[in-house]
Amino acid sequence: MAAAAIDSLLGLGTALLLSGTPIGRFFAERAVVMLQIDNPASVWKGTLPLILGAFGEVVYTVPFAVLLIVGTEAVFDRSPGKWLSGLRIVGAEHHATPRQLCGRAAIKLVGAWGCVVGLLTGYWPAAAVGLIFGMVVVASILSSRPLHDAWTGVRLVNSRLGQLKNPPPLL
Repeated sequence: MAAAAIDSLLGLGTALLLSGTPIGRFFAERAVVMLQIDNPASVWKGTLPLILGAFGEVVYTVPFAVLLIVGTEAVFDRSPGKWLSGLRIVGAEHHATPRQLCGRAAIKLVGAWGCVVGLLTGYWPAAAVGLIFGMVVVASILSSRPLHDAWTGVRLVNSRLGQLKNPPPLL
């Protein structure tokens, strides 16, 4: 849980840094297209779009920033939060394969992917489906074996102690 909190804070910090750049402006402009905020027939009326619009360059950049931070798991076997927490992703043969690492990152980041694809294409149902599935994946973190670990056959190991964070059940 600590690793996820660290990654989330780093993602938010990255979004704040990107918000003042053309990247932040790009995602805020794409949100106007996706949510049809300028359309009088849009369902997005009232104070919520105004609030999100005021912070749009940060709010709509968060999914992209989370992809950047947590996506490092697929390349380096761990995210910055896992590195700081001393956790490593391992497979059955002690090292996770590139396919397992990429699959785990894709499943874990499906909510962020959905938002980014929705923003890029202007198709809000893609963002909604991604967010719903992303919430299911995030909720599974509270279980003994999260979906992204169970579906890819990996586990987290405390590399400092050499112990499994989620040991397999004894049957």
